[in-house]
Amino acid sequence: MPHDSAKKSKLSSVETRAYTIDSEPEVLAILQGAFGPAWGDQAFWRWKHLHRPGFSPQDVRVYRSADKVIGCWHMAARTLHLGRELEIAASVEGDYAMHPEWRGVGMGRDPATVREARALAERGIVARFAFTSSLLYERIYRPKLGYRRISAATALYRKLISDKALRERLQSAGERLRSRRFILKLTRDRPLVLEIEVRGFHGCALIVDAEGARCTSALETEPDLAVRVPYVLIAARTPAAAAGVMLRALFGGELQVRYVARFTRRILSALVP
Repeated sequence: MPHDSAKKSKLSSVETRAYTIDSEPEVLAILQGAFGPAWGDQAFWRWKHLHRPGFSPQDVRVYRSADKVIGCWHMAARTLHLGRELEIAASVEGDYAMHPEWRGVGMGRDPATVREARALAERGIVARFAFTSSLLYERIYRPKLGYRRISAATALYRKLISDKALRERLQSAGERLRSRRFILKLTRDRPLVLEIEVRGFHGCALIVDAEGARCTSALETEPDLAVRVPYVLIAARTPAAAAGVMLRALFGGELQVRYVARFTRRILSALVP
């Protein structure tokens, strides 16, 4: 009993706050202490969380006691598409770590942690998901946090690591497009500007001209054509696979095109001698 009282007394000093830039060094120290230096450095952390599209400071919760960071918990809010017109708001969670002195004191049942779960519900989150090892699942996630394993399988998983990588891939596609004789003719007098939106990434403008192709984060001029495409179309490895994805996206409403008339007029003007 005294042992339980000591735990409760220790937990009473804990508070949680949203991420702030000044807490970053301590958060990194907690993560590297829990998972080892090989977990990553500041650049990796910022890529994974801070620079993620849709990031909110509320997505990183920082546990403090006596104004010192003792733990952290990270999540990302995502919309899961379970079927046609069936979507739910969910959170994908990870990088939960505590200082060694604070492990085993019952943080999972702490009122501050319970309040965090309620805050997720207030944000509309109805399902929570996390990736973990079988050992940690059996030792912590199932008995202490109440998580349940779900059966899931994917035939193939691919990921573009950042908005920068997406822009590089689109720029490469622009270079291949520019090699076509008709596109060289089309861009002889002025650049071809394509506004491209991919769900989950920041929008970009693909500019193709006589000098080459480049992607920018902001439009420099009015686009000739604007398209919204699913990520799977960008990730398609073969033209045949891309064509199949495009047809499904077109009939499913995921592929959207604007300024078609403007683009058509430009093509017709290029065809005139």
